[in-house]
Amino acid sequence: MFAQIAYHRPETLAFEKYYYELSTYPVPLEYIKERFAKTMERTKRPAFLLPAKYSKNNKDTWFAFKMHKKTEGHSKYHVYYFDRVVTDKIPQWQYDPDKDYDRWWVEDKKKRLTV
Repeated sequence: MFAQIAYHRPETLAFEKYYYELSTYPVPLEYIKERFAKTMERTKRPAFLLPAKYSKNNKDTWFAFKMHKKTEGHSKYHVYYFDRVVTDKIPQWQYDPDKDYDRWWVEDKKKRLTV
């Protein structure tokens, strides 16, 4: 069965925001999203662990997702939508559908982006 983390969704933008805020792993997220989806399929859990050695807070951090089963023709696959970040069994951040994650990289910055 094929699995993927949803593309071009507000949940994915939130996932990217929190991943980059917490991770020190030296590989860009775009290169390893597929690996995360495969890990979730293999373990049969809609979550993956960011080990403490790659976490900015030096704690094991779980990224939890909601899994949806999709069917197109004869193909069946899972799509994972980001839900929350958990550290020490306490939810740290939760996806908020009312928040605009499109421009998270300029939050709390005084500079304007120019094109």
